[in-house]
Amino acid sequence: MDTEGTFTKVSEAFCRLSLFSSSELIGKKYGMLLHSTLNNNNLDKKICDVIKDKSQYNGVIAAVNKYGDIFWVDIIIKPIKNKYADVTGYSAVMFDMTNEVSLQKNTEVLEETIGENEVKLKIMGDTLRTVAHQWRQPLNNISLEAQDLLFMKAQETGTDTTAIVAEKQRLRDITNQVDNMTT
Repeated sequence: MDTEGTFTKVSEAFCRLSLFSSSELIGKKYGMLLHSTLNNNNLDKKICDVIKDKSQYNGVIAAVNKYGDIFWVDIIIKPIKNKYADVTGYSAVMFDMTNEVSLQKNTEVLEETIGENEVKLKIMGDTLRTVAHQWRQPLNNISLEAQDLLFMKAQETGTDTTAIVAEKQRLRDITNQVDNMTT
């Protein structure tokens, strides 16, 4: 780049990354590649301030390729100086960070989704336990009362009550097992 931020030379690798040809880039300002909303609003000014101080700029920036798709680069911009230490232009080295940035963003979204789902599952589990308990108690009471009625009727008629006593014990065992699972 020259001292005004205009491309004077571009590498073949940068052309592959940006999908522009070298003839489409040479003579254009580097700002055309900066993504307006993903970068800090003052990024262009910040880069200019740093390199005008004859320092180097380092940072990860969002850029836009020829078709408007976003790519991320870790960029280092250094001043090029002549033998009198005057800045005659700038050299930029970029490393494609698109996959790393996308992976990081996807990881953050997944972690957030997992956290939300864990909370929802806990609430659902608590609700199911409460509902099960509220339904289980009256149903158990009704079942035991019905067994007692059957037992009393069998005693009045002289019928064998062994099966009723066994069924009543089986219901108590099931009730205890359900209680153990929900606590």
